[in-house]
Amino acid sequence: MHGRIAFLGCLILAAGLIFATDAGADGVYGDYIIDYTYIAGHHLDGALAPDSSEMDIAGWNGFGIRRARIGFKRSLTPELSMDFRLEAGQPDWMSSLGYDGKSAGTATPFVKDAFLSYAVTPELTVRGGLQANPMNTNAEAVWGYRSIEKLVTDLHSFDSSRDLGISLIGRFDDFYFTGLVGNGQGDKSETYKGKEVFLIAGYMPITNMYVEGGVAYEAEAEGQTHTTIQGLVGYRGSAFHGGIQYASFSRSFDGDADDLDIGAISVFAGVPVSPKVEIVARYDRVDEDPTANKISGIHMANYAPTNTIIGGVAFTPAPNFQIIPNIEYVSYGTPEDDGVETPDSDTFVRLTLWNKW
Repeated sequence: MHGRIAFLGCLILAAGLIFATDAGADGVYGDYIIDYTYIAGHHLDGALAPDSSEMDIAGWNGFGIRRARIGFKRSLTPELSMDFRLEAGQPDWMSSLGYDGKSAGTATPFVKDAFLSYAVTPELTVRGGLQANPMNTNAEAVWGYRSIEKLVTDLHSFDSSRDLGISLIGRFDDFYFTGLVGNGQGDKSETYKGKEVFLIAGYMPITNMYVEGGVAYEAEAEGQTHTTIQGLVGYRGSAFHGGIQYASFSRSFDGDADDLDIGAISVFAGVPVSPKVEIVARYDRVDEDPTANKISGIHMANYAPTNTIIGGVAFTPAPNFQIIPNIEYVSYGTPEDDGVETPDSDTFVRLTLWNKW
């Protein structure tokens, strides 16, 4: 399987070289994120692993490929275009240490994007295939440092970052919207009858400023649904970029089962201090999340609210290449259940290399 995907990647490169000189071709593009990570402390340090041994996490350090992507895009006609992209990443430290029942492994490619876009009019575009979750598009652009960390909603998997379906994208002067109907399974195949609907709309009162709201609703299974509501106020300028993102996630069950409600707020900013240096900061506050222990690269406690502080300095010695020393610190609030101790904090010190082409 790996050989077939590698061969497909070679075909993408070859297609880019062959068609890059055509008038309508966009060619090959991609990016990668490589980290050196040092774990200064973690709430699971000393806890029992599945094999009943004590976890030895504090002090772990190593290099890793967090994300590597390569894609090919091409304009087939003035109205019709295609985009295909592969992504790969190595297992995180939890798997490398074997504490989640897994083991160290290579970066295995999978299909990240595969869609066709058709411009019905200059203002309206129809897109079909595996594509980005529209709830993330502008928030991620304003944050600007996916190389350091995902958006708070993406980090806590309120919804998948991708979905397979059909969307309508519109832009009318300062107003914009995107509606998407998809499987609700991310980049995986459909497993049930229900579908997920995304709708996001916004207004740009001034250049580079976004004021938007969005909602996603999914019939996950019989008697089970979830709803995500999100708001964003952000500004993306050359002298400053930053914003506030608020989101709530609710999962409802038929019968006597308690509903699940999670609220999250994220405040972030980036300020250039010179043409090649920018200071970056972010704060996230998230309610108790029962799946937080599955967050790759961090594995937060899933029984207490989280407060996450992210800080870094981005050096850009060359266009589209950054060296980013950064720290991610997670502290915990009081667990909802009585008698449960507040977890110790988690501290990750990283040196991140990012490049795109």
